[in-house]
Amino acid sequence: RVREPSNGPYPPLPSPFPSLPTPNHQPPPASPPPDHITHMEHKELGVSAAFLQEFLASPELGRSWPAGLPRTTANVQQRVVKPQTAAKQCSMATLLRTHGKGHDRQRQKLAGPATVYVSHASSGDFTEMVTALLYYIDLLGPDEKTKVYFWIDIFCANHHKDSAARTPQWFRTTLPSSIGNIGEMVLVTMPWKDPEPLRRLWCLWELHCALQAKDSVKLSIALP
Repeated sequence: RVREPSNGPYPPLPSPFPSLPTPNHQPPPASPPPDHITHMEHKELGVSAAFLQEFLASPELGRSWPAGLPRTTANVQQRVVKPQTAAKQCSMATLLRTHGKGHDRQRQKLAGPATVYVSHASSGDFTEMVTALLYYIDLLGPDEKTKVYFWIDIFCANHHKDSAARTPQWFRTTLPSSIGNIGEMVLVTMPWKDPEPLRRLWCLWELHCALQAKDSVKLSIALP
C-alpha cells in the first residue's frame, strides 16, 4: 500500500463521526441518557415470522395500497405502522405484547424477546425484505423456527417519540449494547449485485457494532 507522508502537504480528512469512537477505540463507560429507550423502545422485544406473514397479507399492503406508490419499508412505516400504533403511542411489538385485543394470548405470541437484530435499508422494498427473512427462517430446524423474534426498526422502534434521544452517546452505548444483548444480526443484502445497506451509513454502523462484539454476536446474511 502507499505510505502516507508524515509531514505531507495534505491535512488529514475529518471523520464523519467526530464524536464517535474509531474501530480500535473503546469508549469510556457512560450511563445512557434517561430517555434512551425513546427510539429503541423495548429494545429486546421482536416480532415473529408468523406476524410478518400476517402483516404482509394485510389489506393495507394489498388492495388498499395506493397505485404507483413504492412499497418501501419507509412508506409502509408512515402509511401503515404509525397510524395503527398512534392511539397507544408505542411500537408495534409493544402493541402486540401488551395491548393486544383482549390481551389474547395467541396475539401476544406474535411478539417476544428479540433473538435476531435486522439491519436493512428503509428505502428497500418491504416485501422483499420480509421475504428474505422468511427464507432465513426456512433454513432453521422446526424447533428453532418458533423461537425466532426479529428486532426490526419498523415494528420494534417507537416512531411517535422524538428521535433527539439518538445522541452520540446513544450510538456509542445503547445501540451496541442492544445488538450485543440480542446476540445475532441478519444483514438483508438487497439488491444482491449492489446491496443498499452497504451504502447506508446507519447500516454500516450497525454492522460495525456487530463486528466489534466479535464472538458475542452472530452475523448472518439474508437474501430475497
